[in-house]
Amino acid sequence: MKCVSYQTDGTLNYPYGENPVGQLLYDAKGNMMVEIMKPGIKKFEQSNLLQGVPEEVLPAYYGFIGYYGSYKVVPDSSLVIHHIKAYSFPNWVDQDQRRYYEFKDGRLILRTSLIGSVRYELTWQKAE
Repeated sequence: MKCVSYQTDGTLNYPYGENPVGQLLYDAKGNMMVEIMKPGIKKFEQSNLLQGVPEEVLPAYYGFIGYYGSYKVVPDSSLVIHHIKAYSFPNWVDQDQRRYYEFKDGRLILRTSLIGSVRYELTWQKAE
């Protein structure tokens, strides 16, 4: 699935640009992963990713989010729980993240619980 929109508390937001690239995968064995990247991030001058300078590294970091782990759909609810094994935001490693899902117009909408004082909503379209 590809990310088609990103909202913060009901306001359409574009932290990864108006046409983010990325994917959401769930498999039958209970594994999942998410990647979202802002298109057009400038390439590093050096070919070694560990030799990036702050002017290259910061836009790359702020323009990408990714995590993987396992998932569980809670029966008779609209809740899926992502158990995070690795994340570009290390504070969430080994945590469970709750997502409320809805299928609408052929798309999957995932909403978070409050994260701090903010609730996020991501809309995903099945890849063609």
